[in-house]
Amino acid sequence: MKTLLPRLMCVLSVATCLVALAESGKAQHTDNAVMTDADRVEQMFKNAGLTYTRKADIFVSDQNSRRFIFALNKNVLVGFSVMATKGSFQSSAAALQSFLQASYKFDYVKMVIDEDGDLSVRFDYSIRVLDQKEFENIVHQLMNAEGDIRKDIQPYLISAKP
Repeated sequence: MKTLLPRLMCVLSVATCLVALAESGKAQHTDNAVMTDADRVEQMFKNAGLTYTRKADIFVSDQNSRRFIFALNKNVLVGFSVMATKGSFQSSAAALQSFLQASYKFDYVKMVIDEDGDLSVRFDYSIRVLDQKEFENIVHQLMNAEGDIRKDIQPYLISAKP
C-alpha cells in the first residue's frame, strides 16, 4: 500500500499536466484561427520590435529616414520602398543594367519599375507559410537591399533622395 500511493500521486500529477497542456493548446489554436492575416502581420511587426503604423491591411514603417510599405494582397504580403520616382532617374541601357545587377544580389528582393514608372525595391511572400523568423528575414533583407541598391544606383539618379 505504501508504494501504491506514491505511484498513484505520480500518475495523477502527470495526468493533470497533460490535461492542462491539451487545454492550453486548444486555446492557442482557437486564438490563431480567428486572427486575420493583417492581425498576424501586425503581431510579427510587434514581435520584431519594428515601429509601424497600420491602416487596414497596409503597414508603413519609417526606418532611418526611409519609408517601407507592407500590404496584404489576397494571400500575399508585399513589401516595398520607392527609391526614385518617375523622371528622377536615368533609363539608359547602362542604368537599367546597373538596376538588374543590383537586384541580382538578393534572394527575396527584386528591383522593379512599377506601373507608375517609379523605381522600387520589393518582395512578395505567401502569408500562408510566413512565420516570425521568415518575416524578420525578408523585412530586414528589404531594408538592407534598399540601402545597398540606393548606393549602387546613385550615379543614375537625376535628383537624389536623401
